[in-house]
Amino acid sequence: MLRGIKEVFVFSWNGSAFVVNDNIQMQHVTHGTLKNFLADTCPYGSMIVHLQDFVSATVHASYHQLETTQTLQAFASSVSFLLRAYCEKLLALERILIDQEETLTLAMLIQELQPYFEGIVNVHNIFKQAVLSSVGKSSAEQGLCLLNLLERSLVDAEAAGQKLVMPQIVKLYLDTIKPYIDFVDKFISTGKLEDVYGEFLIKRAENMTLEDPRYWKDSFYISDQESSMFLSPLLESIISAGKSVEHLRFANHAAGSKMAGSLHKDIVSKLQASVTVQERVDVNSKSSGVECENMEKVAKDIVASLETTKSSKLVGFEFPAKVKAVCSVGQLNCALPAIQRVIEQLVKERCSAASAKFLGFFKLQSKLFESVETVHNHFLMLAGEVMDCFTAEVFSKLLSGTPEMWQNGPFLNFALQEALAWQACPIVGNLDIHLKDSAPKMWLDGFDNVVLRYSAAWPVTIVLTDASLKVYNRVFTLLCKVKCAKFALEELHFRSLEPTHASSSKRLRQNAHALQLLKFQVFSFLNAFHDCLMKEALYGSKLAFDRDLRDAADLDAVIECHENFVAKIYEQCLLGEKFVAIQQIILALLKLCIKLHVCGQGY
Repeated sequence: MLRGIKEVFVFSWNGSAFVVNDNIQMQHVTHGTLKNFLADTCPYGSMIVHLQDFVSATVHASYHQLETTQTLQAFASSVSFLLRAYCEKLLALERILIDQEETLTLAMLIQELQPYFEGIVNVHNIFKQAVLSSVGKSSAEQGLCLLNLLERSLVDAEAAGQKLVMPQIVKLYLDTIKPYIDFVDKFISTGKLEDVYGEFLIKRAENMTLEDPRYWKDSFYISDQESSMFLSPLLESIISAGKSVEHLRFANHAAGSKMAGSLHKDIVSKLQASVTVQERVDVNSKSSGVECENMEKVAKDIVASLETTKSSKLVGFEFPAKVKAVCSVGQLNCALPAIQRVIEQLVKERCSAASAKFLGFFKLQSKLFESVETVHNHFLMLAGEVMDCFTAEVFSKLLSGTPEMWQNGPFLNFALQEALAWQACPIVGNLDIHLKDSAPKMWLDGFDNVVLRYSAAWPVTIVLTDASLKVYNRVFTLLCKVKCAKFALEELHFRSLEPTHASSSKRLRQNAHALQLLKFQVFSFLNAFHDCLMKEALYGSKLAFDRDLRDAADLDAVIECHENFVAKIYEQCLLGEKFVAIQQIILALLKLCIKLHVCGQGY
């Protein structure tokens, strides 16, 4: 009966539990006492039957309409291992009964099996609460329910000091999470999601290619809000590493194809290595202590004897104060936080390695940094003389009073390429200019019609997205207007104040003098505003961005620091919605500069 055999003489199986038959009698024990004693063992036999039926049904088919997911199979396999150890103990006791060399009473039998009964009760409670209560739930919910209950049982067993039960729950937990660990291992090693039963939390969006602009942020998602304790702090790193390896595999079929060994095996090995010597021999600490004292005494006697012979090889030998006993660990006995720390450490190491490998490929093969630098140099006009050469030609055409002369696609592209011609970097060839509207606009409003474009290829588009390039264009337009207004004031000269025009009327000279004073006042403010934009807002922010970019360990960090930089310069250039009133004032001032230039041409 204790082995789960339903057809026995003493007990009967009623379909859900064992009961003691009434026709059992013994000469030296009363019927009531015997029946009560045997009835106490029936629950254990019933639990064994339930667990055996679960294991058998999980192996061959579904259990109670539950789909046999990998997590359920792993749990059933671990339960089977524990039952096998229990059955081996029963076989050993049966040999004692058969040999009849030792006395074995019913009380002694129960006492021998009591540690196993404690473990069986615990496993059966987990099975009943996690497996039977999951009928009708999704595969992902079943797995989470089972893992969360195992974690809670591990915490409860540690709090209650159940040292004999702890190794069993640890084994159940480590075996049950193996499909999750293998799923993560496969994902961060090859970039592939293999989830036949849909039981794992990470899902991939359908019909989304790697070139899709939404890929990096929206391609993978978490199916359930609640996640298992050991996975919840790692999901972001896992998804980032998986995406990185998938990109590597897409870019180079050889990359990311090799797995670095079993992650689950590494976790178990590290847990075994982290178990201290004291924890390994805690059960036999008393006997070990006596043995250590005897060993120390014998060793000291030997050393003393050898010293009397003046053996030169043993001069300076000191016996250690404490002798540490080393034994092999058959079962792990460690707390849940220790397991979680090991899992988190090893998973993060692999994720970091995968992400760093892709980032290295990104930097070298895709020339990410060069592309970002090109955008900054030309959109933010940090390239110095190159953009000054381009803008000077455009501003000269603009101030000529014929907008059709400069709001022309071929002219703008020719001026840009001519300014870029001296640069040897081939990436600058990806820059060109496009006009939004064919109808030209007057003066500074014409820059709203100009779009500077940078043709970035995959995977650079993951960082240089269309949204970020639009922000760069807003900054480029603002800088064009500011620089054009500054150029207009710099090119404004008043001939009426020169000595050759001494015959000019007094009123004309007064007007010219007033305009020049206004020019100096406006130019003083405009020059300060321009310096603030270029040095404090753009150049200063770029230095901080470059530091963050060099320190980035993965692509997510690169994307985050780039997005922060774009958002920062957007605000610092007063382009946000909260600066609309200031924008209008500044634009009016810039247009005033153009009017000053036009009016000043007559003096």
